[in-house]
Amino acid sequence: LAVGEGTRTDVAQTNARLQSGISDYAQAVADLNRAIATYIQVIDRGLTRQPAAVPEIVASATMIAGDGAGYRRGVADWCAIIDGLVRPAFDRKLALPDIAAAMGEARAASDSPGGVAAAVETIRKRAAPSA
Repeated sequence: LAVGEGTRTDVAQTNARLQSGISDYAQAVADLNRAIATYIQVIDRGLTRQPAAVPEIVASATMIAGDGAGYRRGVADWCAIIDGLVRPAFDRKLALPDIAAAMGEARAASDSPGGVAAAVETIRKRAAPSA
């Protein structure tokens, strides 16, 4: 083969990698859009349910940063906190009188064994279900 020429296999593999990259990008954009919509909704609900929690909700957005595995972990950790603590508390299904403190505790666990998901479960077990 001359320089610049590729086999059909090379071209097919390159196209497959390109399509995979495009798919990964589209998924990341969809995940980000979903996170933004959730973020706006949670802040709005926080203003009516527990205004003191709003600064912590805003600060929690810093969990979603970077790229690749770090970005995906940040999204997963943030969603675990929002879906496991904040939404149930706002829906009055979980008694968390201080959502900001619970969020801070869960965020602080990001580098501990079990990470944020384990911290969320521990906090949920401590909190009494709402009547």
